[in-house]
Amino acid sequence: MSNKLNYQDLVKHVEGYVSITDGVANIDNKQIQEACFLELGTTVADVKKAYDNTAMVENAIAHVFSDKAQDYMADNKDVESIAAKTKIGEETLHLTSRRDFETRNPSTGATTNHKGALIVRRVVNNRGSEITDIKTLAKERG
Repeated sequence: MSNKLNYQDLVKHVEGYVSITDGVANIDNKQIQEACFLELGTTVADVKKAYDNTAMVENAIAHVFSDKAQDYMADNKDVESIAAKTKIGEETLHLTSRRDFETRNPSTGATTNHKGALIVRRVVNNRGSEITDIKTLAKERG
C-alpha cells in the first residue's frame, strides 16, 4: 500500500472484470473499485464520503455567494452578473449569479425568463501525473 502507485499497478485488479461480448462492453465496477481502493489503502465508502463532503462545502459556498451577489445586485442595478471561481480539494467551483436568465423549452421552443439565477459548475481537476499517464497511454495505443 504505497503512495507511489500508478494506474499500471492497478491493471491486475481490473483484468478479470472487463469483457467485450458481441461488441458490447461490460465493466464490473463494484469489484474493480473494491480491489483497487484496497490496493490504494482506502475504501469505496471513504471515496464517496470525500465526494459528499466536497459537495457540502461547495454548496455552502454557493449559498453564501448567491445571497451576497443578490444583495449586491439589488443595490447596484447596473450589474447584470457576478462570477467567482475557487478550488475545493481537487475540484474547481465556478459560480455565476445573474440578474436574468433565459431558458428554452426544447419541445415547444418557448422561452422562460428567470430572475436571480445561480449557475454552478463543478470541474474535477486533472493532476499532472494523471495527465502524463493518460498521454503516455494514448501514445502507446496510437
